[in-house]
Amino acid sequence: SVLKNLVNLQSLSILGNSVSDISVLKNLVNLQSLLIHGNSLSDVSVLKNLVNLQSLSINGNSISDISVLQNLVNLQSLSINGNSVSDISILKNLVNLQSLSIQKNSISDISVLQNLVNLQSLSIMKNSISDISVLQNLVNLQFLSIKGYSVQEINKLSVLPLCKLSTLTTLKIDRKLVLQSEIDILCSVNPNLNIKLL
Repeated sequence: SVLKNLVNLQSLSILGNSVSDISVLKNLVNLQSLLIHGNSLSDVSVLKNLVNLQSLSINGNSISDISVLQNLVNLQSLSINGNSVSDISILKNLVNLQSLSIQKNSISDISVLQNLVNLQSLSIMKNSISDISVLQNLVNLQFLSIKGYSVQEINKLSVLPLCKLSTLTTLKIDRKLVLQSEIDILCSVNPNLNIKLL
């Protein structure tokens, strides 16, 4: 493949090409931005070499194991939407993340997110998360999306921990997930918060 020789390449997008093998990327150590959307990718082990990545988006693949991402400490933006990921514990190392999207996976435990204090944008929609209290530590969070659950999947979610987030300006959440009384409290504590009940 011609890609393996492009060692100075800084940005690459591979969109909807049924790609299942990305081993040719192993020499592209100067990549700063990589998008691999809508392919047939399940093995991303080659990404461990791409330590200069600042932005990685691997949406709509068949990925279940993201442990190889633990050394990508320069990542500022990560999106793993629409995969089969259930364990995100490796994210604890990615303290430079400012934007994280983990939509449409099989994630139930987000306790690791409490360490990611530089996060400004977070989308956790369509997972199996029942407790968001750890998010109260994300003091720089501005945007949060928690939507796409069915009533059968989850009980009411307490949004009161979000009262501590004075920087939060946008919250997207399913109306059926929350108590109106908690939304009222959240609005009174943070009058600048734009809440979009869906």
